[in-house]
Amino acid sequence: MLLRAVKTEDRPALEALLSDESLMHWLLNYPNGQPNLDRWLAKRTGNPEMFFRVVSGRTGGFGGFVQLASIHHKGGFAWLGMAITPQERGAGLGSAALEELCTYARASMNLRKMLLEVRADNAPAIALYRSHRFREIGRMLDHYFDGQKYYDVILMEKALSET
Repeated sequence: MLLRAVKTEDRPALEALLSDESLMHWLLNYPNGQPNLDRWLAKRTGNPEMFFRVVSGRTGGFGGFVQLASIHHKGGFAWLGMAITPQERGAGLGSAALEELCTYARASMNLRKMLLEVRADNAPAIALYRSHRFREIGRMLDHYFDGQKYYDVILMEKALSET
């Protein structure tokens, strides 16, 4: 299994990832200084409308995370978020994590669809999502502001029956 629960030894790497202001903007998150990791994790792990897992890196350590937010059990959909550490990018880890998450969401959570938002200039992420049969369903123009510039945001969806 590539996806696992967060461990105590993951905390420093997770905190570093969340403290990376440019990465947070890349992920459409507004950084607010040093994150309160305990509160951030509690929101994701103690909430029935959230699903959060760490992605194991190539050596078994912290490689990033995936999450499903605003899980709508009756409607059968959720919003995807994911981040892979810079050291682990480009080796297929994100693709493997996404595949495992889609399979789990369909088989164990009875979800039928995943949705996501991605900055339109995030070509590697868009390529990853398209390779997993996510399709563009809309675009919000000048939607995300990083403090200097506005960016378009693409909306994508994937029917999990295609996993």
